[in-house]
Amino acid sequence: MSFLDKIKLSKKLERNIESDLEEFYIAFSEKVSNRTMFFKFEQADIIFNSDKDLIGFVEKDSFMVRLNHKNRWFKISGFPTIAKGSIEQKGNGINLVCKISPINFHFKLYYAILILFLLFTFLGLLTSEGTIKEILIGVGIILFFVVFGLFIPFFTMQKDVENLYEYMNTRL
Repeated sequence: MSFLDKIKLSKKLERNIESDLEEFYIAFSEKVSNRTMFFKFEQADIIFNSDKDLIGFVEKDSFMVRLNHKNRWFKISGFPTIAKGSIEQKGNGINLVCKISPINFHFKLYYAILILFLLFTFLGLLTSEGTIKEILIGVGIILFFVVFGLFIPFFTMQKDVENLYEYMNTRL
């Protein structure tokens, strides 16, 4: 079990479905709005206004999809939760294997920069010659950024991983 699995920012789904590959491909494709442009920009879902539940692409042997947030005007985390996996025929059924995670390069860069900024700000406060009141105001501002910059996006991403996992496990 990886670190991301432990903190619930990644899930692996392995599912056997009793269906023909062609039938499953058609049924899965009907639920996906085939869009690669603005795929990772979830705020564009309102503009494109698709009635389908998923956005991405489905091929005969692989897929990469995310939930359509058509009714969500503002998403706090800003990182799309993506299910990327494979589809293969096994006997009389289909074997669906995918990894669901919001983690990508932008996620890592965002958290690295934010943590460095907060660390340098905190060290600057500790070494400053300000009054106790000024230092406490600075610590309050840092705590505000920790809550809204780290924790709220983290919990939002956990919920998005759970929602996409539930969708892929129950509605396909």
